[in-house]
Amino acid sequence: MNRQVEPPEKTRKTSQPPSFLSFSLLSDEIAVNCLARISRAYYPRLSIISKSFRSLLISKELYLARTHVGSTEQCLYVCLSHDKSPQWFNLWIKPNRTLTVSTIKKKKKKNKKTSGNLSLALIPSSDFPSVSESTLVVGSEIYVIGGPIKTDSSCPSSAVQILDCRTHTWRDTPSMILARNHALTCLYNGKIYVMGGCGVLEEPWAEVFDTNTQTWVPLSDQGTGIRNIGTRSYSVCRIKEIKGKTYFWNSIRTYAYDTSHDNWESISESHASSPCVIDGVWYFISHAPYYFRWTKDGGEWGVVILG
Repeated sequence: MNRQVEPPEKTRKTSQPPSFLSFSLLSDEIAVNCLARISRAYYPRLSIISKSFRSLLISKELYLARTHVGSTEQCLYVCLSHDKSPQWFNLWIKPNRTLTVSTIKKKKKKNKKTSGNLSLALIPSSDFPSVSESTLVVGSEIYVIGGPIKTDSSCPSSAVQILDCRTHTWRDTPSMILARNHALTCLYNGKIYVMGGCGVLEEPWAEVFDTNTQTWVPLSDQGTGIRNIGTRSYSVCRIKEIKGKTYFWNSIRTYAYDTSHDNWESISESHASSPCVIDGVWYFISHAPYYFRWTKDGGEWGVVILG
């Protein structure tokens, strides 16, 4: 008797749906590294996923990671004031869609410039600070220093408030030694230099704030000539930092403060305006007798005659 052995049945391979790894299963370190490579324009949408996402998106570790991988972005903030009710906005850029062949062709056909992907988003807050001319950007924070913008009813103030651009929240920081109004401000090496915005005889006429230690220290005596540059009786002043020296001027004279040696210098009687830097060289325009002035690495002035 022949016994036939039936071959074993072949097991059917059922196709399983691909399993996706949940982002929430990743460690915070890996998640931060991934989020750091994504444009900030996507963060508002990502923040609604979960509380853990929101906490990661506003963490200092994320912005340190963005700096480390070279994905920092510049953002525009605008303050509009009407009837003493200032409102702050930031320019929101609509994230780009995934590009396909069809969308690329459509983009090439559109030659007109549109602002459909741009909008000003209101920053929600219950306590907006006064609008100040003395505003500085330090990292991802905006410092609003002293009194409000020049009006007939504006008053000096020693208050300093900070807008955290990561969380869009305001907080107070140590006040200045002296109350000021539309003072000259300049940032150098993690320190904020504040000059004028007060009376000629008021002390201290100039002070410096260390953003690391969060402390204010008065600067050395400047003399009457320098103090006059920060009074209302003169034209609007300007201030710029060039290689460790803080240059400030009005229509009468230009001065400088050497941050490394804590001394004051009289530079020139000519008025310099519209400063810009190109390849490490600072260029200014003098309105009389109409020539350019420039300095390299904070050294001696050079002159370029027009025409």
